[in-house]
Amino acid sequence: MSAPRLPEPDTGEPDTVTREPVPEYPEGAQWSTRWVPLREAADEAGVSVSAIRKWYRAGAVPSKMEPGPTGMRRLVPLAAVLDRAGRGAEAPPARTGPVPEGMALVPAATWERMLSIAAAYAETGERVGRAEERAEQYRARIEEARLRVLALEADLRAERGRFRFRRVRP
Repeated sequence: MSAPRLPEPDTGEPDTVTREPVPEYPEGAQWSTRWVPLREAADEAGVSVSAIRKWYRAGAVPSKMEPGPTGMRRLVPLAAVLDRAGRGAEAPPARTGPVPEGMALVPAATWERMLSIAAAYAETGERVGRAEERAEQYRARIEEARLRVLALEADLRAERGRFRFRRVRP
């Protein structure tokens, strides 16, 4: 068992890492938005859960722990996460108005997944096409070999007629 690590002594010099200023959120601030789990906030803001974890650890967004369906879970205010991600709650949606007939709005993550599946199908189609070309080449080779075998069998029949074989008794 190793000895516990002690914190490094404070030298009084500023850290070499510079961080962007963190907005001040008062301790008892009331948010005009609901508190949501990290995954939901990440999906809404278009960032990763680990980024939100870094933000609340650095104090950039407030967070709180509450009992959830499977134990304690961390919640963050959606407005603060959207603000930190640069997508303020007041930002208008990317598209407004009715959706044209025959079209549907799809979340970006779903669209990306659909595109990757389509690319996989295209690649599979190309592989199938190349396999079919090879199969056609092999069919042609097999046909050539079959014709050669027929020609050799005909030659063998012709040669058999020229020779007489006798049985030799021991």
